[in-house]
Amino acid sequence: MPTISLVASKGGVGKSTITSNLGVALHQLGQRVVLVDADDQQTLLQWAAVAAEMEHSVPMVVGAGDDVRRVTTELNSSYDWVLVDTPGRHGRRLLGALGASDLALIPVRPSAADAWALAPVLEALGQVREVREGLPRAFLLMNAWQRTRMAESAEQALGSVGDLDVLGVSLGNRTAYAEALAAGSGVVANEPGGTASREVRELVEAVLTVFGVEREQEEGTRDSNSDPQAGSRARPA
Repeated sequence: MPTISLVASKGGVGKSTITSNLGVALHQLGQRVVLVDADDQQTLLQWAAVAAEMEHSVPMVVGAGDDVRRVTTELNSSYDWVLVDTPGRHGRRLLGALGASDLALIPVRPSAADAWALAPVLEALGQVREVREGLPRAFLLMNAWQRTRMAESAEQALGSVGDLDVLGVSLGNRTAYAEALAAGSGVVANEPGGTASREVRELVEAVLTVFGVEREQEEGTRDSNSDPQAGSRARPA
């Protein structure tokens, strides 16, 4: 089953927020999802503790350290999706996560600092791909994006860095993401009709497309605490 790592060589780009929201959205599609928190800040583990206290239906979160590759590989056979939140620096954990991943999503914000910080990620990707015959695939994911002329210019410039493709969706700079994280939830559950929820669903569709997966819509709606096996499902194409 697919393993996706959220990677960056600097903090503050939204890895944990994106991981939790992607995980909740896939969970709502009836998928078996586990999140691996390999970041020293342990944001996802804290988020999961809040979710448990609030009795929210969210994916399981497992902590990992330098053994992230072993932990991730062992989980892979038991879940439909394994999502890994990596540290914001180049090192053993980042290489281990990439070594176990099918896809790397690289969140970037529209700033020169984020563009400069891509170099260590590209270096790590290159090291792993030499061993794994081109895997993992990698896409830039535009985060905290605002549709301004400067942001569009930055997107074009980032898309040419290291021959990386830009995923065809972007996440806006919205308070809904921070509110959902603090509530131990995801925006698709916390604010299902909002713009942030739409953005995350577009992200899910883009990820499913990367892996050649189609969504099979079923009748019925579900709230944030409903049976995760209800609603729409994803199936291999």
